[in-house]
Amino acid sequence: MQGHPTRRLVASSGNKTFSGATAKSIGPGIAKPWPAILDLLLGFEGRLSRSGFCIAALTLAAIVYLTLECAAGLPGMLGGFVTGIAYSKALYPAAALTAKRLQDRDKGIAYVYLFLGIPVLISIINMLTADLRNPLVIALSALYLTIVLWALIELLMLPGSRGTNRFDPRAKLRPSA
Repeated sequence: MQGHPTRRLVASSGNKTFSGATAKSIGPGIAKPWPAILDLLLGFEGRLSRSGFCIAALTLAAIVYLTLECAAGLPGMLGGFVTGIAYSKALYPAAALTAKRLQDRDKGIAYVYLFLGIPVLISIINMLTADLRNPLVIALSALYLTIVLWALIELLMLPGSRGTNRFDPRAKLRPSA
């Protein structure tokens, strides 16, 4: 069967690779970008630079925002249901992007739980608590703010590690000394 050869589709920012998915060629020098985008949003391996993280996170946030704007016009419980679905569907790609950015910083997966899981749990607890003057709600809100600020500094302001690190796919190919 004749066809175009499979090409390696690599999206990069500077010298840091954040996707290495393969794609079928659809013409001379043109490859379908969908496998690389899906790998970026759904895969937890690889590294992601600050600029790549910002672009992907802003795109994801824009999609969620547009979905929430559409859900705001829906009547009653249906709008709340669509809002819940939008947030839950965005959580997995947000975790994948965060994991790749943290791997570029040479940090482990535990930070994803810290930066995403704990704020989500605190938000749920605060939504269920009606009294905003409750000392527990105030303490949880302070913890939430601290974690979110730490995550913003870690993900958006601090540079990634130079060269290879323990999460770099190329580092796994070398024998350990």
